[in-house]
Amino acid sequence: MAYAYGPVYPSPQPQRPVAVTVIGILFIIFGAMGLLGLPINILYMATNWRLAGPMGEAMMANDLLRTYMWVQVPVGFVLSLLYLASGIGMLQLRPWARMLAIGIVIFGMIAPVINSIVMVPALMSGMTDAMASAVPTGGPDLSFIGPLMMASVGLGVALGIGIMVVLLIFLTRPNVRAAFEQAPAPYLTQ
Repeated sequence: MAYAYGPVYPSPQPQRPVAVTVIGILFIIFGAMGLLGLPINILYMATNWRLAGPMGEAMMANDLLRTYMWVQVPVGFVLSLLYLASGIGMLQLRPWARMLAIGIVIFGMIAPVINSIVMVPALMSGMTDAMASAVPTGGPDLSFIGPLMMASVGLGVALGIGIMVVLLIFLTRPNVRAAFEQAPAPYLTQ
């Protein structure tokens, strides 16, 4: 289209950095996995964890752990929806999506620590009781399982926090921030 002063070109769309694409896709996958796992969590909760065997029943005998598990299901559902919304919004370079992703990442650094503080002591006592009743007299020595579980939890927490730190670094890089700042508002058409 030409006017008296020359052709008018639409303003260029900002390029989406590769990191934003990768994080957006990961967030969509995390959200979908959370939603797909929800029916299994509800089934376990509805059967008072009997489906998990003696360990599940021992876990639900602990009042703190049982309450914590009942709280985790709705929190996980909401978190899954937030992951999906942020991932989709990030692929569209919506500024709110980046801020939501940063909030999710910060929550993702705190949650594993809280999970460990609440769950490990309860699981250790439940596991000790379940193992004592499951292993016959003179059976194998399973005393190494407790320390192995503690090391596994520690490694998992460190790895989870490390991944969230890397995501936070990518989400706060200047080129990522600039891509979201340059993105046109969705309600403005050219």
